Amino acid sequence: MSPSEPVLATYFSELVHVRAVLHAQSLHKVEASWREPGDVDLRFMLEQVTAKDDVEGFRLTTAGQRLAAEASPRDRLDALHNRLQAFFHDVLSEHAKKEWTLTLPAVVQ
Repeated sequence: MSPSEPVLATYFSELVHVRAVLHAQSLHKVEASWREPGDVDLRFMLEQVTAKDDVEGFRLTTAGQRLAAEASPRDRLDALHNRLQAFFHDVLSEHAKKEWTLTLPAVVQ
């Protein structure tokens, strides 16, 4: 993967496509956050970065927060973890999953 590829269109599913930058020549940063039913806040961030030795690539960040307080802290953490596992799998395109040989973790199947 290089910064010149249409990285969003190639490696990420329609779930996180932003039409304005879908086939951009260069992607700097795409970020979105929202609240899902069940009081789960999710965040998706993809940004171009330069690592040591001027190697260019992308940083993908997913994050979440569960706001509901009716369950124990451990149960809330487990539910959030499971949601983030599925979310990560959902944001990747089928092309990316095949290229990187990724499979869905057993906990969310």
